[in-house]
Amino acid sequence: MIAKRSLERKIEELAALEKAPVTEASLLRIRQRLRDGSGGVVARAARTAARLAPEELLADLEEAFRQTLHGMRRDPGCVAAAALAEVLRDTGRADAEIFIAGVRHRQPEPGFGGPVDAAASLRAVCAAGLVESMHPEALPELARLLADPEAEARTGAARALAATGTEGAELLLRHKACVGDSDSQVLAACMDSLLELAAERGVELLEDLLDRGQAEIREAAALALGESRLEEAFPVLKAAWEHNVEPGFRRTLLLAMAMLRSDEALELLFGEISAGSPAAAGEAIEALGLYMQDVELAGRIRGLVRERGSLDLERLVDKLFPEV
Repeated sequence: MIAKRSLERKIEELAALEKAPVTEASLLRIRQRLRDGSGGVVARAARTAARLAPEELLADLEEAFRQTLHGMRRDPGCVAAAALAEVLRDTGRADAEIFIAGVRHRQPEPGFGGPVDAAASLRAVCAAGLVESMHPEALPELARLLADPEAEARTGAARALAATGTEGAELLLRHKACVGDSDSQVLAACMDSLLELAAERGVELLEDLLDRGQAEIREAAALALGESRLEEAFPVLKAAWEHNVEPGFRRTLLLAMAMLRSDEALELLFGEISAGSPAAAGEAIEALGLYMQDVELAGRIRGLVRERGSLDLERLVDKLFPEV
C-alpha cells in the first residue's frame, strides 16, 4: 500500500510540473524521475519531458532508455521503453543507435499459455525511428522485423517501409503482399504501404491478387484499394466485381468501392440499390452504412428504396441510417 501511494505521488508530481513554468528545479525533478526504479514513473516522466523541454532533456531521455533496456529498472509491459522511444523519435535528434537497440529488443513475460513478448510495440516504434534517422542499416533491420513472430512488430515494419522511399522497401512489401500473413492487419499494412510507396505498380499488383490470391489476400487487396482513395482503384474493383461470382468476395468489393467514395463508385452502388437483385441491393446499402452520419447520402438511399418498393430494404435502411 505504501509503495502504491509513493508511485501515485510521483505521478501526481509530474502532472503538476506540466502546469508550472519550466525551471532548473523542475528539470532536476524530471531527471530524477527518469532514473526512477519504476517503469510506470519513467514513462510518465518521459511524457512530461516531451511536453516541457525535450531538447534540454535529450541526453537524460537517451540514458533512461539505455538503462531500461539493460534491465536496470522494472518495466513490465515495456511501457517505459516504448514511451521513451516515442519521445526520442519525436525529437528528431536522438542517437540512431537507440533505435537499433530498440528494434532488436525482446522482453518475454509470463502469459496465459506461455511467455509473451512485451516489446513488440517498442520494436514497431523503433522501426519508424530508425527510418526517420536515416540509419544505413534501416532496410536490413526492417526486412528482419517483417518476419518478426509478433504481428504488432510486423505491422510496424510494414508501415515504416513506406517512409524509406526505396526500391528495396517496395520489393519487400510486394513479396509480403503476395505470400500473405497470418494476421490481417499486417497484410493490410503491407498493401497500404505499397500503394503509398509506388501507387501505379501497387495497383497493378493488387489487381493481379484480386484474381489469383488466396481468399484472405484477395480481401486485403480489395480493402487496401478502397482505403487508398486512388482514382485508378475504381476500374480495378469494378472489373473484379463484375466477373466474380463468389458472394462473400462480392460484398467485400462493394465495401471497397464504398470506401473509395468517388462519384463513379457511389453511382455503381446506387445503381445496385435501384435495380440490382434484392441481395445485391442489400449488400450495397450495407456497404454505404459506413456513412450513416451523412444525411444527404442517407436521403438518396431512402429515395431509391422507396421507389423500389421493398419493405425488407426499407427496414435495412432504417436500421443502418436511423433518422434523428
